[in-house]
Amino acid sequence: MDIPSQVLAQFVLISAIVLITAYYLHSISLYTSFLRERELEVAAYKIERQILEAVNEAIKSKNKIVRNAMIGSLYRGKIINWNGYSNLSLSEGDMVKEIILPATIGLEGSEDTIRITYKPTSFATYNVMIIVEYIEKEKTVNVQLG
Repeated sequence: MDIPSQVLAQFVLISAIVLITAYYLHSISLYTSFLRERELEVAAYKIERQILEAVNEAIKSKNKIVRNAMIGSLYRGKIINWNGYSNLSLSEGDMVKEIILPATIGLEGSEDTIRITYKPTSFATYNVMIIVEYIEKEKTVNVQLG
């Protein structure tokens, strides 16, 4: 085998090794990003479930309900936005969302509101306190004198 063909064979071998390694590393990074996205989805689902349970309790008891949720350090300020109930960014501090009940659950004639407040309690472990309050709208009565 002469020198140019040996160099060409080495080049082809090294190129094949580089391509296989790059493909392998790319596959690993895709799989890792898929797992992180799935984990974020699961965390969002757990928080949404806690919020919905707290909202149901608040509607039944017409009181304030407090829940604690742990998001985990993986998310580091990522926004969880799931079905419009939770829109949570721990880097922004407290966040308040109000839901007017007739628009949400189809009650006619009521203007009562559910206020959901998110308060970060620990930035190290990304714990958050979820406060759900049932707020009855003040009813006004028109009186005609005469």
